[in-house]
Amino acid sequence: MIATSRHSLLLMAMVALFFSTGVFAKNLKEVIVDKTSRTLWLISDSEVIGEFQISLGPNPDGHKLERGDGKTPEGIYSLTWKKSDSAYYKSIHINYPNSADRLSASSRGVSPGGSIKIHGLPNDSPFDAVDHLAFDWTEGCIAVSNEAIDVLWNAAPTNTTIHIYKDLFNTGLPLLAR
Repeated sequence: MIATSRHSLLLMAMVALFFSTGVFAKNLKEVIVDKTSRTLWLISDSEVIGEFQISLGPNPDGHKLERGDGKTPEGIYSLTWKKSDSAYYKSIHINYPNSADRLSASSRGVSPGGSIKIHGLPNDSPFDAVDHLAFDWTEGCIAVSNEAIDVLWNAAPTNTTIHIYKDLFNTGLPLLAR
């Protein structure tokens, strides 16, 4: 219980720091997600301006191939619209499936699925900011704490690019290299 309270206080302090320092005066260029480390980063001009832990679907390994597979897509997408009155505390839609996803699913005779979002916790959830990270519980979406979705909500304009990687640190990309 004490660790949860400390974590919540730290997260709230980070949110307050982001807002008070004008970090969102910077132009958010992209969102990067690493499924292996369960991390989401907000990037502005190759600078990390936010970092949050995430939860995924119950079968997170590999790219989403069809409706109901419990996977989160991998690749380059866009954050296309925001919804404040969903089953979750705020959600931001990811434009999955794209044309390649639809073509791939069609060639296998299946539906690619859809309605993939970054969202906060379910409304009236017994989870808190720490509990939601204990396991992968979405149906393929990317879940963050309510505090984190508030930060992302305010930082990400429509059509912000989101890169979703299986394992960013094994891609050879210099961005966010350890």
